Amino acid sequence: MPSTNPRPVDEATVAFYDSNAAAYAAWTGNDRDTRFRDRMIGRLPGGGSVLDLGCGAGWDSAAFVAAGFHVVAVDASRELAREARKTHGLDVRVMSFDQIRETDAFDGIWASYSLQHVPRAGLPAVIGNISRALKPAGWLYIGVQKGGDTRRDRLGRLYCHHRTDDLEAMLSNAGFGEFTSEVAVGTGYDGSRCELLNLEAKRIA
Repeated sequence: MPSTNPRPVDEATVAFYDSNAAAYAAWTGNDRDTRFRDRMIGRLPGGGSVLDLGCGAGWDSAAFVAAGFHVVAVDASRELAREARKTHGLDVRVMSFDQIRETDAFDGIWASYSLQHVPRAGLPAVIGNISRALKPAGWLYIGVQKGGDTRRDRLGRLYCHHRTDDLEAMLSNAGFGEFTSEVAVGTGYDGSRCELLNLEAKRIA
């Protein structure tokens, strides 16, 4: 009997990143907004552990390592993982988000514009994995494009946009609280303008 639980990975999106890894890696290294990463660093215990969930080319993982943290970097794209190794010397786990198995293992989890590629029906299970992997009182950062629609961009990547209230409700059900959020306007890799939702939450249960 086939599984009724959808895999939280879109193969066409992964294929795009595998085929465009070098160019995308260079693009993500430019003009990075570090405010939320800096705030995460300030909240975590020195020498603590961070899971970078969807690390891409590894820019944020490298910054967490430079700040003295133990980092586990994960991405579904084998070629982006290769770029992260080549550029930053990172040992990236090539895996989908449903394969996270740790329990109470991380002081912080960083999911910067990766969960927006998870098929909508699969996201609650991924959030459950995140909650289990995070230590009590640990911190989570999520960056996604804001909205209510599901679409493919001009490059064929899957985007599941999320509203602040809906995402907070999902996180609350998984044991998170102390939410803060900020919305900005940005430009995606395909050149389209979009609203960017940055959300921070603490595991309280």
